[in-house]
Amino acid sequence: MILLFVYGSLLKGLRMHYHLEDARFIDEACLKNAKLFDLGNYPALVLEGDGFVYGELYAVDRLI
Repeated sequence: MILLFVYGSLLKGLRMHYHLEDARFIDEACLKNAKLFDLGNYPALVLEGDGFVYGELYAVDRLI
């Protein structure tokens, strides 16, 4: 089992969430000392700074 933190369009109810249809939802989550950078279509999460990134935590069998 792998724990996977997701944010953005992978969240429940959003357009890319179907990729997690076989995953087990654990809980809402927040990463402290993190920030997002705008890279166009896909944001990048960096574990630095003093911000917070809110998302969801899932258990998955494998990553693609």
